[in-house]
Amino acid sequence: MKGLVFVAHDVLIVDDDLGMREILGSICGLIDVPCRFAIHGEEALKEVKNARPGLILLDLMMPVMSGQEVLQHLKAAPETAQIPVIVFTAARLSKNQIDALSIPQSMILFKSEIGLEDIRDAIIAGLKVMV
Repeated sequence: MKGLVFVAHDVLIVDDDLGMREILGSICGLIDVPCRFAIHGEEALKEVKNARPGLILLDLMMPVMSGQEVLQHLKAAPETAQIPVIVFTAARLSKNQIDALSIPQSMILFKSEIGLEDIRDAIIAGLKVMV
């Protein structure tokens, strides 16, 4: 996509499902955005500590450390609290659960309700694209 300038430098994709990581990574590749991967929350926090991503794509239900726990850690630290996060989930969430997941500059997408273009558009919006 020519004419786009991304303010953020990369996307951290956090999902224990290899297929989902490959799909999200392919979408990032199509819009020329570099990405890194983590297979669970603990690994994601190490990646964030090593190099702050411009955007995190985060699954909620993972082994070792859940996406909810990752969000709690991100919210608690001033240096990570403002990282945009797109939460992907297959779970049905109550309003209270959705409210608990909310952090500044975040959004929640339900896997059963989105298509590839929706994901692409969310990544672009999360990276604060300027035309």
